[in-house]
Amino acid sequence: MEWMQNIDQNSNPVTENEWKPNAYEQKELVSFVAAKVSELETAANSPALYALHVASWGPALGESKDLDRIAAASLKNEGLLALGLFYLRQGDFSQKAFERLGALFESTNEALRKVAGAYFAQCASAALSTAQECSRYTVRLLDDPNDEVRWNVALGILRESTSKQPLFSDSEKALAAREIGKLYALIKDGDPTLLSRFQGPALESLIGEVFKVQLLLKPAQTAADLKLISSSHSDLRVRNLARKFESKF
Repeated sequence: MEWMQNIDQNSNPVTENEWKPNAYEQKELVSFVAAKVSELETAANSPALYALHVASWGPALGESKDLDRIAAASLKNEGLLALGLFYLRQGDFSQKAFERLGALFESTNEALRKVAGAYFAQCASAALSTAQECSRYTVRLLDDPNDEVRWNVALGILRESTSKQPLFSDSEKALAAREIGKLYALIKDGDPTLLSRFQGPALESLIGEVFKVQLLLKPAQTAADLKLISSSHSDLRVRNLARKFESKF
């Protein structure tokens, strides 16, 4: 748990890689999880769950019988989330990974759909044989009833729209832009519900991604907004993030 928390909370680019497992450690962690896979089937939290989270931050693992064994188990939502994040962080867009994330797409669990949305957006940009199918999955989640799921896929669509391959139509990008515009308004207004929902690095990551996208969509207007946000926003974290982006322009 301590290892996982240090990875999640360490945003210092100088020291963050010190906590990420190397190839040997990653292989041992996955083997440990496979040997205790029954814990993922019966317990919400366990050493096996934390080990799988840590292993996801290692280098590209590739084919692994231990990982196949984990994926074939009857995992609880917490285990499915850790497995989904494993494929997402690894950038594994193999057929096996694609099919396993596809199973999360219809989940009633919002966190699982959120991870699936982020995965399919990245998968679409990878320009593999499944890119078009991944883009279709991504767009369908723009209608998700949960706002965090919609925000996640909208950010993915707008980030990937800068690639050379035309992955999304203009109408799909417009839908994504409207969704992020609503989120951007909540950030600018200092919506207390939004700011209390996300803590620490999660909030900073979300706001940073929104600022990046808005600068691409509306550079002049967003630059003016950042100047105002950096000096008068009610939340210190948002002011500091706005200053970082403002200094680049």
